[in-house]
Amino acid sequence: MFLPPSLFTRPPADTKPPEAGAPRRSGAAVFRGAPAHPPRTLLDVLDASVSAHPEAPALDTGGEVLDYRALSAEVGRRAHVLMTHGIGPGDRVGVRVASGTAELYLSILAVLRSGAAYVPVDADDPDERAASVFREAGVCAVLDGAAEPRLTAADGDANASPKPTASPPDGTTAPPTASPEDDAWIIFTSGSTGAPKGVAVTHRAAAAFVDAEAELFLRDGGRPLGPGDRVLAGLSVAFDASCEEMWLAWRNGACLVPAPRSLVKAGHELGPWLVERGITVVSTVPTLAALWPDEALAAVRLLIVGGEACPAGLVERFATPGREMWNTYGPTETTVVACAERMLPGAPVRIGLPLDGWDLAVVDGDGAPVPYGAQGELVIAGAGLARYLDRAKDAERFGPCPALDARRAYRTGDVVRAEPEGLVYVGRVDDQVKVGGRRIELGEIDAALAGLDGVRGAAAAVRTTPSGGRILVGYVVTEDRPGTDTGFSPESARKVLADRLPAALVPVLAEVAELPTRTSGKVDRDALPWPLPVAASGGPDAEKESRGATEDDAPRDALRGTAARLADAWQELLGVRPDADSDFFALGGSSLSAAQLASRLRTDYPGISVADLYRRPVLRDMAAHLETLAPARTEATGNGRTHDSGAEAIGPGKGLDKGHTDRRETGPGRTGPGRAGVVPRRTGAFQIVVQTLLYGLTGLRVAVGLAAADNVLGLLAPQTWAPHTSWWVVFTGWLVLLSAPSRFVIGALAARALTRSITPGTYPRGGRVHLRLWTAERTVAAFGVPALLGTPWARLYARALGCRVGADVALHAMPPVTGLAELGERASVEPEADVSGWWLDQDVLRVGAVSVGAGARVGHRSTLMPGAVLGPGAELAPGGCLDGIAPAGEAWAGSPARPAEEEDARTAGR
Repeated sequence: MFLPPSLFTRPPADTKPPEAGAPRRSGAAVFRGAPAHPPRTLLDVLDASVSAHPEAPALDTGGEVLDYRALSAEVGRRAHVLMTHGIGPGDRVGVRVASGTAELYLSILAVLRSGAAYVPVDADDPDERAASVFREAGVCAVLDGAAEPRLTAADGDANASPKPTASPPDGTTAPPTASPEDDAWIIFTSGSTGAPKGVAVTHRAAAAFVDAEAELFLRDGGRPLGPGDRVLAGLSVAFDASCEEMWLAWRNGACLVPAPRSLVKAGHELGPWLVERGITVVSTVPTLAALWPDEALAAVRLLIVGGEACPAGLVERFATPGREMWNTYGPTETTVVACAERMLPGAPVRIGLPLDGWDLAVVDGDGAPVPYGAQGELVIAGAGLARYLDRAKDAERFGPCPALDARRAYRTGDVVRAEPEGLVYVGRVDDQVKVGGRRIELGEIDAALAGLDGVRGAAAAVRTTPSGGRILVGYVVTEDRPGTDTGFSPESARKVLADRLPAALVPVLAEVAELPTRTSGKVDRDALPWPLPVAASGGPDAEKESRGATEDDAPRDALRGTAARLADAWQELLGVRPDADSDFFALGGSSLSAAQLASRLRTDYPGISVADLYRRPVLRDMAAHLETLAPARTEATGNGRTHDSGAEAIGPGKGLDKGHTDRRETGPGRTGPGRAGVVPRRTGAFQIVVQTLLYGLTGLRVAVGLAAADNVLGLLAPQTWAPHTSWWVVFTGWLVLLSAPSRFVIGALAARALTRSITPGTYPRGGRVHLRLWTAERTVAAFGVPALLGTPWARLYARALGCRVGADVALHAMPPVTGLAELGERASVEPEADVSGWWLDQDVLRVGAVSVGAGARVGHRSTLMPGAVLGPGAELAPGGCLDGIAPAGEAWAGSPARPAEEEDARTAGR
């Protein structure tokens, strides 16, 4: 259903603008958001957060943490380098830097600070794609991680010397800055003609989006999004949803935590990383979220999904008490998100109502708003409208819309059902599809297929596998009919496509005799064959088998045992029956389906990893590897990890000294002492110096007490020969070294200073982070802070460290000196419990946050490992060790901790 051009005609002169709410009262499907926030730039947004939260972490890559003040300073320095090259407002700068690095996000912010717009390309994309994007955008420079920007000509030619577009700043005049009307970014989406489409978004639109979302999430009276929150950055910056990740953090004073690309591709393996890194805010696509176990999101209090349809089952899993889950919708052309809906279990899955500043209408073929309950095409206007670089394309998709009384609106091509409570997504009106959250124009794939050697006709289509996954299939008609020798080679074709298209757009190849057509003469994509013939595009024999092979010809009998079971799993995920020589990725396997496969195989083969699948993509090799991973007798820990009951024990420890052990050196499921290398000499020397100073501090506290006693005895029985200390000195010493308020204040200040910028992650044993933690804990002990436990001072001390502590918390154990803890109202931490949030695994120091929900109880001498979450009302029995998540209201026991009934059964069976 394409709408006629009459939809985008100027409204008649006597047309009156509809008042907000009037269309709804009259039954017309027009939705208007509240007024947009005042215009500003993304730089204004960042500067406001720098001013409000200068010392809050802003960017944490695991190896480097920058607070807002340091982030702003570094961005300013880099922007100055760009400006010295004449880069400023109106320019465009390409960014192609490795994902998950601080360099990537600093580069983006530096471009914005210079006044230019950034043009991102994924570092993993083919060079040909990157060159095409930069050429189309007309970038004047490219940032690729080098110390200096790589200058280009206006057409993207890196070999030419561009003419500076601005005078370098001379230090006497303020450098030009971006205005709300200047472009902030240009992101390229799939194009129907085969060439990517550049979409330019202004600072006005970007800031309006960022401010609108700030008014949307976590506004129900609880703790708003802000410092202390950690936002996952897992999406490619070439995908516009990455802008939501970045600015969810930087608009609200939270910390952006990039995930390594390898983990994001692994899917399931990202779950434990979310726990370890203390992630509290996630924006992702439903397909990826579905791979994570429920406990991986236990600490996440805001989950945003978008980019593709959200299954109702996902809402049932993740829309739980204490967590907001939102479904969002928005084309790149309307700045990331145009409407959103908070998801609740049992409620219909909607894409919701417009953000502040956005206006939506659902129209019929004549451009008139449909009544509620009817379907139509969604048209969007308002503050978030972007534009195409191609003016002809822009004029085609943007124009006046009488239904919204808008001079300019965007035809989305999406069919929705209009309901008063919000919109329901139905489908598309054209050949645009979404796979893995990425918008794809099938025309772009068609054009790439048609350009292959030996191909005379081609069409792409999205197919659904038996497991519910969606894969992209490229159907080709070769120069001669299938079964003859032509110049077409599937293997060579895949290599060519991989060089021309992003990985997500490379389709499975299938040869067909002809392309079915409709009466209009257009290809009937729905009539293209599915499921595909056996091994349609994989393995050494693929070229032979793809020409006319059928299901009956499958070498089914050749597969036995592990190989047959593995082939069943492949077919479930890929929709294609493989043979022994089939290649998983040639059959359409992606990083996502590889993660799904690994997740399934772990049930029987706990040792399998996504990396194993990449190393052994051929079925026979993968099956042989699985047979070497004979299923072992394992015991599940609290977070779904497994430990081989017969494995050599290598446990965590707390001590720096060689041979030092205590009960915490044996982790969950471990049975023996930890193994660690010799402490470096410099580390040992530092410890000796610090310990000597702390012993002196302890002696000074004793001396104050003795001086006070001597003065008192002198008053009772004066002795002229005995030395006396001024009462002012004694009083000052008591006030500073012995009084409870002073002890907790000095202890907290010392700990905060020593642990500043330490975040969840892994660090070397005996390194700077480890020494800082060791020194902080011993300094606190030297000031006698442990004596305050069990008193109201304990809660005040924990808050002073930076821990989030609710009302009426009973704290009888030392809180983590890192401040990485959250204790809910009425939570109880009993004596000698370990909630320090750090431990040693051989020569690796692991630091993580711990969370104890409201009303939960941490038993006597029990341990919460880094990243552990004890849900509201849950209980960890005395002596237990929780390495993961205990759900709300459950009682867990044992080491490793598990549900109490399971632990009782295990103990009884010994």
